Amino acid sequence: MFILECTSYYTLREASQERCYYLDSKEKRIRLTFCQLLALRERLNNISVEELFNTDKNQHDLTIVTLCGHQYFFLLSTLEVIDLKKVIRNAFVVMGLSHSPVAQVV
Repeated sequence: MFILECTSYYTLREASQERCYYLDSKEKRIRLTFCQLLALRERLNNISVEELFNTDKNQHDLTIVTLCGHQYFFLLSTLEVIDLKKVIRNAFVVMGLSHSPVAQVV
């Protein structure tokens, strides 16, 4: 198992022998197939970061993301959404399936 991408909130690992991916957060580890990882990327791409900062639409600074027929339920703050989007995008770049990495914020 090796790390594809690591940030302050998340770590995405590839388990080649098991043919799956593990998304680690401080609370738990989630096992994802490649199709589930694609579905997560699509869900995250549909979230507008600009709207997350709009206090009229996002009063509580929380976003709900469900995955795999509601098997996984993410309750994320704005910073966690941005961080998770960065992890997933950069992981696809590392795997050679995308060409636009997200810039590192220092």
